[in-house]
Amino acid sequence: MYFNYVHLIFSSLVNSLPLLLVWLAGAGLAIARWRRNPRIYKLALLGFSALIIQALFRTAWAALSTFLHLETGMTAQYTFAADMVVNLIFIAFHLTGFVLVILAIFQGRGSIPAKSAPVSQEAAS
Repeated sequence: MYFNYVHLIFSSLVNSLPLLLVWLAGAGLAIARWRRNPRIYKLALLGFSALIIQALFRTAWAALSTFLHLETGMTAQYTFAADMVVNLIFIAFHLTGFVLVILAIFQGRGSIPAKSAPVSQEAAS
């Protein structure tokens, strides 16, 4: 039975591996460029960290919820209720991560002034 949970964890990790690699690369870039603008890269690092934590805990939860249902005799109703609560926490982490990354992208960028049309000499007089 133990092998099934290990298999479940690894299959969940494989499914989220592409996004995990992107988020790890983003966190690495934020750390590497920290000295350029600490405020912006702190937001990016916090955002990518929240996304990484959410993905890892979601993977662990997949195995744990299966274990709770199959091994402890927890009924489907209670497993479903626990899944709902845990998924709300995961959604909060996911949302927080993306909001922080988006804030980091647009933080410190001033508005670009619109180019005015050249004024002809005739219109000026």
